[in-house]
Amino acid sequence: MSLSPDERPLLICRLDCPPALQQELDDWSPIHFDDFGRHDAVLAASSFRILRDYDPDTGLPAPFNGQATRFIPYVCTDIPAMHAWIGSPIVTGGLDEPTLARESKYPALDGEPFNGTMMTVARVEGRLGTDMGPTAGSITERFEVPPQLRAEFDAWLDEQFSGYLALDGWARVRILHGDRSAPASFPWNRYLGKGDRMLWCELKEGVDPKAIIRSEAYRELLAASTRWDARVPYVTRDVSVGFIRRDLSGIPAA
Repeated sequence: MSLSPDERPLLICRLDCPPALQQELDDWSPIHFDDFGRHDAVLAASSFRILRDYDPDTGLPAPFNGQATRFIPYVCTDIPAMHAWIGSPIVTGGLDEPTLARESKYPALDGEPFNGTMMTVARVEGRLGTDMGPTAGSITERFEVPPQLRAEFDAWLDEQFSGYLALDGWARVRILHGDRSAPASFPWNRYLGKGDRMLWCELKEGVDPKAIIRSEAYRELLAASTRWDARVPYVTRDVSVGFIRRDLSGIPAA
């Protein structure tokens, strides 16, 4: 049975691009998306600018001022098709010398050249019926959760999910789980990165994501979330705004 657009798995990538190279990356991304989209598995790709703001009065709280400059989700039909796409010449051939040379110019991200993670949707509210949600803004929280903490963490994540639903301005909220069923060998190992639990809140058009983060209601959610920072080995939180969107469903397969 095919999955709805709100339930489809995603390949989530994050990277840290130096300012001097950012325009080159942004000019290349649509071309790269179209090249990678020449496979029936891939339906859409987007790029989001991750915000940083250190202003003491109007900026973002410290947990949202970490590393990384771009948040890049690819939407796929299902996990087996995603694995086939990643193992296909479309992806392996796209990881050519110029691409890897560009990647080598970026700082490592939490010990990885970039962060790529295959993820499935475990829970969703606000079904939009589209692979590409609003560009207004997104709030994401990512965690790597040890097996012995997973039951406790997942129960808490359901509570956190409900807290997001009580906020004003959200369009779609999802919980995603990391898929670790692919071979731990090239090229799949590039997409077995840190962060096997993710909460992704997409905001309605016209909603300022920084205003949400600075609100009293969100401050309580953030306080509950940061308690996990002392218990799990990896946490990252991003506020981002979408600016590149590619519908790849109509691109002829190679």
